[in-house]
Amino acid sequence: MNSIRFNDLTIIEKTMLVSGYGVRLLTIDESAHKVHLYELGSHFIQIYQNSKTRMIESITVATYKDLDKFLHKIPLRRFLRKMSE
Repeated sequence: MNSIRFNDLTIIEKTMLVSGYGVRLLTIDESAHKVHLYELGSHFIQIYQNSKTRMIESITVATYKDLDKFLHKIPLRRFLRKMSE
């Protein structure tokens, strides 16, 4: 699946796909949203959840620029341990 096809899916289809096959990596808190990062195959998916209503507002394939906001939360020690296994 490529990012264009994923982004064309409905939010319900994206939710089902990510919840069924995605691996949750981490969550960050922004001012009005929680942003959840998932791995789905060779793609990273970001889910924007409204902090007040808890409603999912968008699900998109994360670009490299989008991933920048998650870098400070990636636990390198755990990543390096996985690489050595």
